[in-house]
Amino acid sequence: MDRKIDLVLLTGFLGSGKTTLLNRLLDFYADREIGILVNDFGKLPVDGSLIRGEQERKGDATSRIFEIANGSIFCSCLTASFILGLKYFIKECPEILFVETSGLSDPSGLRRLLREHKIFNHFRIKETICVLDAVRVPALRSSLVVIDRQIEAADLILVNKADLADQSAMAVLHDDIRKINPGAVVENTSYCKFDFQKLDSLVPVIKNGELQSCNSPDTRQAETILQQKEVEKDELFTFLKAIEAFVLRFKGYFSVGEELYFCTDNSGKIESALVEPFPGIRKGFSLICFKEDLEEIIRIWNKL
Repeated sequence: MDRKIDLVLLTGFLGSGKTTLLNRLLDFYADREIGILVNDFGKLPVDGSLIRGEQERKGDATSRIFEIANGSIFCSCLTASFILGLKYFIKECPEILFVETSGLSDPSGLRRLLREHKIFNHFRIKETICVLDAVRVPALRSSLVVIDRQIEAADLILVNKADLADQSAMAVLHDDIRKINPGAVVENTSYCKFDFQKLDSLVPVIKNGELQSCNSPDTRQAETILQQKEVEKDELFTFLKAIEAFVLRFKGYFSVGEELYFCTDNSGKIESALVEPFPGIRKGFSLICFKEDLEEIIRIWNKL
């Protein structure tokens, strides 16, 4: 191969806005050959459908998408799938490869993985962009070490949903970010709106070595798929309200009669929107929660 593939890593905790960011990047780089590697933590990959649906809506479905489900690509249990995806794109050779990681991914070991599998020279790691949910992250950092690892690995940090956050809490969050990663560029955003022309002048942060990833089968949170079944609209919405306090991540498509809904958590609340069907849609909900809360969520679901 005569040229290297620019690799842009997108990280950030569950529900922070990574897929929104990716769709904006696809618009900005619409004139480039693009590859997308999407990593969903749950067994039901939803983000790939979201990207395809957005491309379908705009009449543009030219990007090549490789999906990896059921864990973090930096976890030992999925490393082989991640390397397989990267080798697929080495063969396809797009100009830019966007890797959207699972919200529970610790990206600390990216360069190490590329070197170990002797594919480092095929890529030019341009930048790591971390998206933070300004409302939710402060309360979760103490119980989820992966959030600080994502901050530490980033070159650009978008503090997203800044319009919804308390300003004093925002100031504290910015101070904490500076302590973890003083070299990163940090900007407040809403819906991941950002001047992407700045990426051309962004200087990646030089890290002093690489930490071993904290992702492992032992540290993963609980996840399940809630399959499509016949329910009334008010039953569905009552269920969504009942589990809000338990979920770390909730997203998916669900049919109620002739209507199709996309449901997702947003800063601790589950929102739903009526959407138009599109080819290849996967129905059902992918759900992630702390292990101790899974039994209660399943109990509420089974009552429907």
